[in-house]
Amino acid sequence: MLNIEENKVLAPYTSFNIGGLARYFIEVNDEHEAREAISWAKHKNLEILVIGQGSNMLLPDEDFSGLVIKNNIKGIKEESLDNNYIIIEAGSGEIWDDIVKYSVEKKYWGLENLSYIPGTIGAAPVQNIGAYGVELKDVFYSLRAINYDSLETEIFAKHECNFAYRSSIFKKQLKNKIFITSVSLQVSQEANPQLDYGSLHEVIKKDVYELEPSDISKAIVEIRKNKLPEPQEWGNSGSFFQNPEITKDHFEKLKAKYPDIKYYNLDNGLIKVPAGWLIETAGWKGKSLGKAGVWGKQALILINLGGASSKDIKKLAERIIEDVKEKFDIELTPEVNIY
Repeated sequence: MLNIEENKVLAPYTSFNIGGLARYFIEVNDEHEAREAISWAKHKNLEILVIGQGSNMLLPDEDFSGLVIKNNIKGIKEESLDNNYIIIEAGSGEIWDDIVKYSVEKKYWGLENLSYIPGTIGAAPVQNIGAYGVELKDVFYSLRAINYDSLETEIFAKHECNFAYRSSIFKKQLKNKIFITSVSLQVSQEANPQLDYGSLHEVIKKDVYELEPSDISKAIVEIRKNKLPEPQEWGNSGSFFQNPEITKDHFEKLKAKYPDIKYYNLDNGLIKVPAGWLIETAGWKGKSLGKAGVWGKQALILINLGGASSKDIKKLAERIIEDVKEKFDIELTPEVNIY
């Protein structure tokens, strides 16, 4: 029996603490319940919106006329792939950082650089989350999902996911067409520390041969806690914008004007410029517009100052995009899923 609620307030289910009413709302705890809920919505010709931890979405102020499915599918299991690699499979409603902690406690390598990223593991491949030189695609093995049309379970291997920078087939071609039920990750028992990104190697003082996954994880958690606001205090969705990639010619022109510009050389020949640096240099760090603001410790974070609407956040984002475009001739792209 489906326990479907009506006219549910969505704001408490998002890290921005923003959102209108859901006409229909249900929490699902396993694959069977998820399939039933999808079938019910399809029968009534309703749009479906899936929420995990609600940490990478900006919902509208207006009411949602379809069915919101809150994903609570849990469970973690593992198996050996060979003498070196382990496959961790987790229910898509598991909190991402809990999976990282599980892996780190087992002294497995691969997930430690992705510590303290909010959200569920089910959302991780959609966004191809990444931090400190590692992306989800680097540890992804496969996932299980329910097809909305057929209600059948489909399995996606890594090569079928079209992973790109903060993107995947699930964010584009298959958006609103499948429900991810579990994700499998490939981790290693062999040491493979990734310390090249940003200031990470400066924070970790140990000799590389003495490192354990927990050393890297603790350092990253400390860095992130120092510069990121807790959603319970200031509603936010983490990094609001993607780091743009520009040509070398474009970069050289900017470097001539801004010698202190931050950047990373990419394998594809482009240059990645931190969006946070662009926003801060454009003068937005710590500034506000109405009830929406830019976090004072990290300009990449837009925050709900209290009672902000979706329109308030969007207006601030639009102003920042305009100023960065005018100042640097770079078009910022939101990383957050805006509805």
